Amino acid sequence: MSGYNWNAGMSNCAVAAYEDGLLPASKLAAALKERGYKVSTAFIRENFTANEWHHTSAKFNATDFYDLREVIEEIEEDPDLQAKIAEEAAKLAAARKSRETFVADVTVTDWVEERCNYRTFRYPQKRTLRSVQVTQVPGAVMIQIEEEGRRKAANCVIQRLDDAELRRRRMRNAEIAAKRKATIAARKAARAKDLETIPLNPGVSVVGQFEK
Repeated sequence: MSGYNWNAGMSNCAVAAYEDGLLPASKLAAALKERGYKVSTAFIRENFTANEWHHTSAKFNATDFYDLREVIEEIEEDPDLQAKIAEEAAKLAAARKSRETFVADVTVTDWVEERCNYRTFRYPQKRTLRSVQVTQVPGAVMIQIEEEGRRKAANCVIQRLDDAELRRRRMRNAEIAAKRKATIAARKAARAKDLETIPLNPGVSVVGQFEK
């Protein structure tokens, strides 16, 4: 079944694989978790053989698909594999406990695509997020960034901020806010003074004279 389903973001063959009960590693990990088997996508790729692979996403990634029923049967029939899953669950629990949250400057690299003369070009575009909250598990592929969501750690450069730098930035922001407030108050006072000094003409409102 050739062709690409742009609405689904995958090839027609990938859509058919989903309909047949096949799942990519990330969704297979979620399905196994619901059945009491807590494993990572890396564990799935290392310990199970994919049934098929299909193109997915707008980048036409080659994605492996696994049969959930076959995976569950393999787990139930293999005591060694069950022991590996128990060990993996313990590792994931320890990783969750080691999760840390801190404030940092993060330089994020976004890959931008442009089409020119029927060809697609990809180039990196960097932007810096200042003083954002970052949640990270040591060694994890993904990190959580405030107001950005989950991003690949490989595409981010993190510069953690210490307490002294955070205090300096808070003081600086307070100074800027105070100056802005004083500037607005001074402009309002100057505008009110200008209105008071406008000579009044009989029958003409102050606003009307000011507009002239």
